Amino acid sequence: MKASHARELAAAYFGYKSHAALLSETAYPLKEVGGAGVLIPAVELIERLRTQLEALPSALDSSRQIASKLSDHLKAEGYFSGEVWLAESLETYLMDDFLKRRTLNSWMNSQE
Repeated sequence: MKASHARELAAAYFGYKSHAALLSETAYPLKEVGGAGVLIPAVELIERLRTQLEALPSALDSSRQIASKLSDHLKAEGYFSGEVWLAESLETYLMDDFLKRRTLNSWMNSQE
């Protein structure tokens, strides 16, 4: 994979439409990601970008796998230590994971 494509996919992971947009960010600079409590990779944006980039390797991981590997790397290297909400979209995560876990925790607390 070209380095420029890798940079674009990494920018998409953080929710930016391009690497240039990520670099020009001033309100929430990437160097502050370690202070975040939750990281929500933009899997949908990675997927959209993959359809626009030319000459990507045919054996490239899925968008979700790319996001998972980037998340693992950020944690392993100590750049981020919070919780990663990984799903195809924020809506999917909220419906499939967060609300079910919250409901289960409420039920378990009521059983004590």
